[in-house]
Amino acid sequence: MSKRQPLPPRPATNKEPISQRPTASAIRPPTAGFGSAPDEDAAPAAPAPQDEAPRPPTASATPPPAPEFEENITAPEIFADDSAFISIHNGIATLTLARMRHDNSPEGGGRLKNVVVGRISMPALSMLSSARGIVAYMERMAGGPPASSSPAAGTSDA
Repeated sequence: MSKRQPLPPRPATNKEPISQRPTASAIRPPTAGFGSAPDEDAAPAAPAPQDEAPRPPTASATPPPAPEFEENITAPEIFADDSAFISIHNGIATLTLARMRHDNSPEGGGRLKNVVVGRISMPALSMLSSARGIVAYMERMAGGPPASSSPAAGTSDA
């Protein structure tokens, strides 16, 4: 077992009172500006910067190209009857998928059990965007908005 090496000494902290510390003028030679007469042969001073609010970054004219999509035909597929629950922790949303199965063990007696078959975890904003996309797709496939907002099929005014 090797011995641990002692840590190097810390640099000394500046313990002198503020009034005894050197000022900026003692460290840097004076230049033309506030409190000093301008030199005749010195270049004219640059205009003082104006107090402006920082500008937000501007968006580029063209968005970056979308990343290429690659299909993986060997990716696992999961069948689920239900999403058991959703949780969000540290900005990551987790959707827990479940499947109804019969417990055929001697103790189970064939009763139904809701068994977790997988989890999908992704950033919460991506999960929300995916959920909105799924709802929009399902509404298109169903032929429009949900049936509760459309007249009942098979009825007529005549």
